[in-house]
Amino acid sequence: MDREPLQIRSYRVCFDLERRIYRLEQWRLPVAWGVPLRGVGYAAVALIAILMAAQLPLVGPALGALPAPVRLLIVPVGIAYALTAAKVDGRPLHAAVGSLLRHVFAPTWVSGFARCEAPGMVVWLGDLTVAPDHTGPTLRRALIEGPCRVLLRYPARGVQRRGRVTVTQTSSEAMWRAKTLELDADQTLEVRS
Repeated sequence: MDREPLQIRSYRVCFDLERRIYRLEQWRLPVAWGVPLRGVGYAAVALIAILMAAQLPLVGPALGALPAPVRLLIVPVGIAYALTAAKVDGRPLHAAVGSLLRHVFAPTWVSGFARCEAPGMVVWLGDLTVAPDHTGPTLRRALIEGPCRVLLRYPARGVQRRGRVTVTQTSSEAMWRAKTLELDADQTLEVRS
């Protein structure tokens, strides 16, 4: 007798076993393939939901009209059977609903594993001071308040009026020795380009 080899496309299928109950003590359940443990959980949740719904003003009298075996046994078992049979993309219903809720409540835009604004949104981060580094040949416009020490590497002409020193660059060639200006707490340095 020739047997064709069994082709397994994914080992996940081999190890994706569903837990089932076949017997309780010595009594074998009258279900051919057993009862899925997930179905027992669905039935318990459905029974608790029915007991809670029976306390509501409009739903309670409607549920009270049903006989107790129908209300407490047949309806939860029917709900559990429907939920156990329902599969979304091959996944159990509770896993599909969980992933749907994670998708709905998860942030839309993430940066560094934290919620962030959508691209194109303007976010005010605060004031930013930009100053040229030692490679730039020109001084940029600036207003510097003392107390501080300012190092000037390019020739400049300065004028002092009251507590303000105004500096204008005169050449783009760096000086051999830089000049240092020291400003007191009440002085301001204005750099003009």
